[in-house]
Amino acid sequence: MGNKKTRRSTAAGPGRVKTAELVAVCLVALLAGDRAADATVTDTIELASQMDAGGFMSEDVVTGAYARINLGDGLLGSVGARSGDADGFYLLDGSQAGTGTPSQLGTDVDLFPREADFVVGNLTFDTTGITGLGVETSSVLSIDLGELWTDDPNRTSGSATANPTVLSDISDHAIGLWLFDQDGVMAFGTLDANDTVTFTDGLLTSIDLAIDLTFTAFGGDAVWSETDGFRIEGDQISLQLTDTSSFNFSLDFTSEFQIDLVGTVQSVGVFVVPEPAAGLVVAGLAVLPGRRNRSDRSGPAGRCRPALSRGIGFARGPARPGVNEREVQLGVAALHGHRVVGAHPAE
Repeated sequence: MGNKKTRRSTAAGPGRVKTAELVAVCLVALLAGDRAADATVTDTIELASQMDAGGFMSEDVVTGAYARINLGDGLLGSVGARSGDADGFYLLDGSQAGTGTPSQLGTDVDLFPREADFVVGNLTFDTTGITGLGVETSSVLSIDLGELWTDDPNRTSGSATANPTVLSDISDHAIGLWLFDQDGVMAFGTLDANDTVTFTDGLLTSIDLAIDLTFTAFGGDAVWSETDGFRIEGDQISLQLTDTSSFNFSLDFTSEFQIDLVGTVQSVGVFVVPEPAAGLVVAGLAVLPGRRNRSDRSGPAGRCRPALSRGIGFARGPARPGVNEREVQLGVAALHGHRVVGAHPAE
């Protein structure tokens, strides 16, 4: 009988799948190494919150008045017009806490133009090292509360013709009307190492931060402050201040200013951190039992770098004989057949 030529199968048999799996591990390891060499990577969490409708602000001597979110008809405020409902102002007689019948003072003023749907602002956090597996905590790097309160350049007139030029959860324009055409400035303290965000399997499960709050009015003569007056604990947000200040506003006064606003941050339990390259390493390692050191980029017998040097643009050394572009493609396919469902956003 004549010799028969045997055609070799091009199917991905066990040996080739094993090689492909190794390629997948090496690929994600190299990606993780490149990412670790980069500067700190950050992401942003929005702090939009649903507030308790009974939240209020009050001052007891100069104005003797308060405003509460759920007073008025719920009409939203806007920029460029004296619109919105009558959140304020009402006689400070105990009804601010929701008991009794509010007694309105003067004309309608909308201190909370967004009603209970606060935007608040956002925070940034460090995503470096977040894998998306288990419980992980990261530092809050910065916070922007510009949507909670923003200075309005057109706030200095108590007449009906003065219109707000900015919109924030607490209207600076309305504060000006409240305080007899006087300035009112809300200022916040700084973050520290105790301000963190916590993820469970990549899902935001807690924000924990506290910064000081100061409210200044009447030309800076009156200063009310609260240590850790702005707080987020878990998914609960609060702006709390109860303080007295002595100042001269035509007469000598000792005034108590109070802010009592609480709510729920909507991002907690919803926001998912984008899966970084470090998370891909863990997913890739799942395809290769027995790999002991997840931070070892060289792999068994130093095969990672050569295995990836062809076909995907990684010029990291001479190719190992027997590993071709097809194996790289199989490796990428093996990678996506596991937990990995998305790539880290471009930087």
